[in-house]
Amino acid sequence: MNRFSSIAALTAILLTAVACGDDSSTETTTAPSSASSDTTVASDTTVASDTTVASDTTDAPDDTDAAGNVPSAIVSLSPSGTEMLFAIGAGEQVIAVDQYSDYPVEALAKPHELSGYEPNVEAIAALAPDLVVLSDPTIQPQLEALGIAVWVGSAPTTFDDVYAQIEQLGAPTGHLGEAGELVGQMQADISAAIAAPRPLAE
Repeated sequence: MNRFSSIAALTAILLTAVACGDDSSTETTTAPSSASSDTTVASDTTVASDTTVASDTTDAPDDTDAAGNVPSAIVSLSPSGTEMLFAIGAGEQVIAVDQYSDYPVEALAKPHELSGYEPNVEAIAALAPDLVVLSDPTIQPQLEALGIAVWVGSAPTTFDDVYAQIEQLGAPTGHLGEAGELVGQMQADISAAIAAPRPLAE
């Protein structure tokens, strides 16, 4: 599956939410996600120990990490994060995912023995990642103490959450342009779906 197939899949998730909503639905309609987390997206999303990006940011940061480097060994322990990484073209940089990251199909070809719910810091560190994507910040201090950059984003629950997280992942992975393109296409598709006439109930 190429990047644009992933775009279509992500958009389909949001379109489903629109289709299930009423006529007052807006772009803040709740959207389902393949990842589960008790942490709200309203909390800050961390890219590195000294770089924090708010989830509602409108201006994306530079197309690199805090040190000006693009990561080449990403470990994702977040199913929604994994899907976004592949959708923005960062799939080749991913070296391992958690056991529930099963989409897109390319993610299944990555080592996926790591646990996203009970993550093992030693097992993660043994892979020598330069960026770890998490849905929960519990092990963030331990990873950062080892010099490993961390991005934390809880499961998105609204359209704006999805858009913001895609752009936030695009910046430190070196795919800011692709992330912006993805968000623009998704927003256009969602707007068209909202504006489309609804079929009359029988």
